Amino acid sequence: MPSNTFGSLNAALIAQRGLELLVTNFPLIGAIVTDFSDSDVHYGQTITTRIPTIGSVRDYDSGNAGYNATGAVSSDVSVLLDKYKHASFDIDDAAFSATNRNLVEDYAVAFSAALGAQIMSDIAALWTSGNYPHGVTGLATTGNRGSLIIDPKKDMSKRYIYGDLVGVFNCDAYYQLFKDTSIVDVGFKGVGISSATLPTVHGVSLSEYADLPTSQNLCGVIMRKDAVIFAARPPSDAGFADLPQVGRITKVTEPKTGLTIQTREFYDMRLGRRQVTFTLIYGCAKGQVKSLERLQTS
Repeated sequence: MPSNTFGSLNAALIAQRGLELLVTNFPLIGAIVTDFSDSDVHYGQTITTRIPTIGSVRDYDSGNAGYNATGAVSSDVSVLLDKYKHASFDIDDAAFSATNRNLVEDYAVAFSAALGAQIMSDIAALWTSGNYPHGVTGLATTGNRGSLIIDPKKDMSKRYIYGDLVGVFNCDAYYQLFKDTSIVDVGFKGVGISSATLPTVHGVSLSEYADLPTSQNLCGVIMRKDAVIFAARPPSDAGFADLPQVGRITKVTEPKTGLTIQTREFYDMRLGRRQVTFTLIYGCAKGQVKSLERLQTS
């Protein structure tokens, strides 16, 4: 084994760093309703998540009723955990002993990119007009702050959708906003042209997703966090429980969101190869329909 720390491999360290990059590079994952736990789960299991809603407002009764209370109101959403995903790699002794590179960082970047892209793809697949009927159509590819942010947010306000919002745009729309001087020009208290990301604009935090579904001419969405539910658990390792220890299975949790994944690693003595796997089971479900505004070019 190499003595240099840059060439070392540790699945838990890679997973921890990868999860940090995941929530940084794919901020939507940490900005929607999530149901995470480090409890093992079985593939195909259904869990129920509750979204709090506001109860009715009533008059104060000076008689016997007074502040008569009703039960807390919430919406139950069933989430089918039907996505069983993993990212795995192996490396042989020759490659492992020859490198001075920071393998933890290298593989963490690759792992987070692969996992984040897959989760985003499954979430974005929900953003159809059948699931979310509210939207703005006829947007030009040369849109700006007014058409891509203010007008959609105005429509959401008419449905009483307030609070912090998240905007996810395809590359064309996102980088068109970079050309809007009222956002990026420092003279307008923007971030300046040297920044790599856009600021929060009118209460909408902005992000890009290159593989936004092109069906129905979708170019972006603006949403409140309760529009989508993302639930995830590590898979059960029951099949490994009564066998001799030939590898290592651990759980790693991202502290900000609580997202937990399972790591598996073992070394093949005959082949001289070390394999590392990151895996989790998750599901995505439609939340509050009126909390998402679809942006379409036509």
